Amino acid sequence: MRAIAHYQGETYTFEVAAGQSVLDAAEAAGLVLPASCHSGV
Repeated sequence: MRAIAHYQGETYTFEVAAGQSVLDAAEAAGLVLPASCHSGV
């Protein structure tokens, strides 16, 4: 499935595989989004 993220004034498009989280797919595409789960919160 294709996902589109709007972040800091930019638009990013990337693929999300079945069973993959959107956050993991974004990171695999080189887009690092802020997420509290990475900070241990």
